[in-house]
Amino acid sequence: MHQTNGGRGRGYLVGGKDVATSCFKQAVVCQSQGEYAEALKLHIKSLGIKIRVLGPNHLSVATSYNNLAVLFRTQGKKEKALAMYKKSLAIYSKEYGPDHSSVATTYNNMVLCSSPMKRLLLKLDGKD
Repeated sequence: MHQTNGGRGRGYLVGGKDVATSCFKQAVVCQSQGEYAEALKLHIKSLGIKIRVLGPNHLSVATSYNNLAVLFRTQGKKEKALAMYKKSLAIYSKEYGPDHSSVATTYNNMVLCSSPMKRLLLKLDGKD
């Protein structure tokens, strides 16, 4: 018999989050070995589990979006990375407020996905 979370949602298995964490850890290993396609599959699986189990606006979901962004940025897919950073930023901003370090870090990561000229202009404007 599976345990539930006491009403958080029908069908929520306590082990669901453990599976998501396991997928994430496997994704990190694949990513470190340059197996990006497999890492992507595992990150997406982890994200899907977290959304289903925790809801789409949970901080853990934001972290998963951030993990996908890092994977895309590592591969030079800056537009895809930026899209994932924006999703994580929306959750961090809502949950933590605009002055939290996670919000600032996400903005910084988004700048890293921008062109060198845009980064320079932001730095000169005091927005880095």
